[in-house]
Amino acid sequence: MKGMIVVNDNNTQEKITFNINIMELAKIDYLVSNGFYSNRSDFLRTALRNQLTQHQIFVSDEAVKEKLDTSTRGNTSFKGIGILHLGKEDLLNRAVLRNTKIDILIFGSLFIDKKVDLELFKKSVNSIKVYGVLKGPKEIVKYVKSLNQ
Repeated sequence: MKGMIVVNDNNTQEKITFNINIMELAKIDYLVSNGFYSNRSDFLRTALRNQLTQHQIFVSDEAVKEKLDTSTRGNTSFKGIGILHLGKEDLLNRAVLRNTKIDILIFGSLFIDKKVDLELFKKSVNSIKVYGVLKGPKEIVKYVKSLNQ
């Protein structure tokens, strides 16, 4: 069950929230008021793009694909780039039937179907790492976060 799935959707956006100290915010607002940026979001998107460009060697599509190619610990893996859906009828039940466990590595978004329960997930998944967004049943998301602390 080796393989890599690539589904690119660069138009999908995710909202993030973070804290910033007051003086940094004041400096951003000053730059906005002087026309360097159209608003705070414009400044932050530009800053993020600049940082990603600075670290391009580590986050380029080629580097990510190489990471996916070399990340298999066992014989069974589920790897992908983009937006992926993991359902009960997919790899999970097959892994349990074959008495194997899956290593999961995703760059993008992984959506776990609401029909997947925590017991099945634990029986079928050896390791999981999602760089990006993980959505699914609350107990599974909580379990995955506890594994990756």
